[in-house]
Amino acid sequence: MVTILIKEFTTWISVRIFEGGEFPRVRSASSLSHFRTIMSEELAHFGKGNVRIEREESGRFGSLRWCDIAPLVEHCDECNTTENVSTVQLGEFGHESLCEDCREDLLEKV
Repeated sequence: MVTILIKEFTTWISVRIFEGGEFPRVRSASSLSHFRTIMSEELAHFGKGNVRIEREESGRFGSLRWCDIAPLVEHCDECNTTENVSTVQLGEFGHESLCEDCREDLLEKV
């Protein structure tokens, strides 16, 4: 699995791509539209189901929120499908994505 680490600075966003090698590839964006382009390119290359997203220094860039990232990578955390998936923010730094079937199963357990 590929890990994409998003680190926010006040004027730019660093996107580190850990593909299993010794050092990550690093791309940077100074605007939200350029960040979306980078993420779209990387996700098209690796596929949505093979990518894990992590964040550092969340909130420093100001305009980047989970709701901007989630539509780019939405797949169910339980079954890995991309059909009927919605993402919910958990606290300040986390999120969870579940499809309708897994959400119903989870609610039945509770």
